Amino acid sequence: MSHFSAHRMDNIVAIVSDGHANQTCGGQYPGPTQVCDAVLFLCAPGTKGSNITILKTTTETDILGLCEVEVFGYP
Repeated sequence: MSHFSAHRMDNIVAIVSDGHANQTCGGQYPGPTQVCDAVLFLCAPGTKGSNITILKTTTETDILGLCEVEVFGYP
């Protein structure tokens, strides 16, 4: 895989939203990432929401490469 493809998860944030407020979980992950890397975002206790957004924070490339996203929470 090319160098370009390996960095598709650099400079990302995970945001949890309940429709009224957005909470960033774990800050920004700057990278560098390689092919097959896993990135873990931990939210603060009490974080609530039903929407999760994974967003690139730079304009180097508009490509965000994800193959799987797992979300765990407590009711």
